[in-house]
Amino acid sequence: MREPTVWIVIRKDLLRRLRSPLASIVYLLFPFVFSGLMALAFGSGGGGGIPRVQVAIVDQDAGIISRFVLSVFSQEQVSRFFETTQTSAEEAMELVEKNKVAGAIIIPKGFSEAVLDRRETHLKVIKNPAQSIGPMAIEEMAEMIAQILDGGAKVLAEPLERIMGLARGTDSTAPRMIQGGFPTDEAVAEIAALVNRTLRSIRHFAFPPVICLERTQILAASQDAADQAESAAKSAAAGSSGDGGEPDEEEGTSRLVLIFSYVLPGMATFALFMLALGFMADIPRERNIGTLARQLTSPVHASGIIAGKILSTVIMGLLVAAAMAVIGALLLKVRADLGAFALLCLAFLGAATGFLTLVFGFARSEQQGSTLASIVIMVMAMVGGSWIPLNSLPSFCRMLAPATLNYWAITGFQEIMISGAGIVEIAQPLAILFTVGIVGTLVGSWIVQRRLMQGA
Repeated sequence: MREPTVWIVIRKDLLRRLRSPLASIVYLLFPFVFSGLMALAFGSGGGGGIPRVQVAIVDQDAGIISRFVLSVFSQEQVSRFFETTQTSAEEAMELVEKNKVAGAIIIPKGFSEAVLDRRETHLKVIKNPAQSIGPMAIEEMAEMIAQILDGGAKVLAEPLERIMGLARGTDSTAPRMIQGGFPTDEAVAEIAALVNRTLRSIRHFAFPPVICLERTQILAASQDAADQAESAAKSAAAGSSGDGGEPDEEEGTSRLVLIFSYVLPGMATFALFMLALGFMADIPRERNIGTLARQLTSPVHASGIIAGKILSTVIMGLLVAAAMAVIGALLLKVRADLGAFALLCLAFLGAATGFLTLVFGFARSEQQGSTLASIVIMVMAMVGGSWIPLNSLPSFCRMLAPATLNYWAITGFQEIMISGAGIVEIAQPLAILFTVGIVGTLVGSWIVQRRLMQGA
């Protein structure tokens, strides 16, 4: 009994790739090498954490509210991320122009009085165009401070109005409440009572707050990560009475693992996409060198050859994905749903192969098809979050991301790795990828087969 054409093509392609496995090994190792470099660059920080944002502060007001703004940057939680330099406006502009700071915050004259009087005023932010992340952080920090001051001025409007009235002598009780330039005990008690009454009126919202921030580490779903966190906590408790070096080292290692696991899915999808591109380019390549024409002169059908090419691409991709999963599990120690992982790999490879079949069906040559496919894959990688995390991309990229294949694959892989999701939780990425794969394969195969039979 004669062996089906599909299996002949699959065996031929797989044996040819296994005899020359360098390309497949490169695609296998690329995600880990690149993700590892990213983790080392942004996770270890050279043992000193992430670099602090340099910001110049110009205090032209020298009032009580401007001193509050300066004190915000001296808080421990803020000073970990910002390093301030208090200077004049001219020197601040010079520091920005020389790229010595990421930006400057200017507190204008009369700022404190305007806030206390609840009049419109502004914090001026000067951003350094030569930097990207630092200026954004400064702008967000200034906006947060402005919102705090605005909210505080509105909530404490009555006691602030009383204070300003006494200070300026416009309050009718000022002559009685101010003696020797200082408020009397009666005035202080009255203002304290106003503040207390105001705070009591908002106690249902602020004590405790209605909305709380919940922090979850990226690998919290993994039992190993939980064990790691518990071990770090114990080490920190033990180190509080002695050597405190170990907790910092463990924290750095944990940060490395978190960044590595966050970047890896994007790099893996890009590598698998490029692997599929190399396989599917065999169709126009063999057509150009004539081997495909010789195969068609034998008693085989073009559909069998095309199906064999597609299946060999998917099978080789699954082998590489399985090797990636083993290496990733050993490095990250993440327990994932193997069924969901395998099904998502199959769906993504099917979608990638179907899409490439469609591209090469319309291409007139291997070079044209490979060039077009490479450009589209690069755009998908950029917009879909393979190279840069999606939340770090501009808003228009985030809007376009769902139109890319790797976006849905990355979403699914991160759900599996981070949240411990199963097949049900990743049903949407699976449905979209399988639909693209089926439609792309059917339409692309029909176009390729038609062109082959016409001798194109």
